[in-house]
Amino acid sequence: NSLWIQLREHIFRSPFKLFAAQDEWKELDKMWVDIYSGTISATQWPELPREIEKLRYEHAKQWRAAMDASAKPGAQDRLAQLKSIYETLVASLVNTIAGKIGKVANIQEKDRRALHKIVRNAAKLWLECCSQRYRLIFTL
Repeated sequence: NSLWIQLREHIFRSPFKLFAAQDEWKELDKMWVDIYSGTISATQWPELPREIEKLRYEHAKQWRAAMDASAKPGAQDRLAQLKSIYETLVASLVNTIAGKIGKVANIQEKDRRALHKIVRNAAKLWLECCSQRYRLIFTL
């Protein structure tokens, strides 16, 4: 349960959540969450400004490119900056999940590697879905 709660809060909450630590995405993340967290059921489509929808799918493609292993964290270009933010997010989320699971079970190095893989795959899936021009409904 802790694993899914953390994935939902840190990845699946909005298309902008992965990179919301960066100031430029905080407002978009807040706007998206405010629109979706109202009284709308999970199967209803809220009205979103076209600009936000366009930002969602265009930037998700850019973020997917930043996740590519060939982007080097620490370099000066934009993809490298996003890659660095992404790597920090993954490490932080793995530590958070491992800490929660560690309260009830022993976490070994192989378990941490598995958690890294789960977090990376969840982020990749989410950005793949967000990069589409159409919307998808996920019920977790």
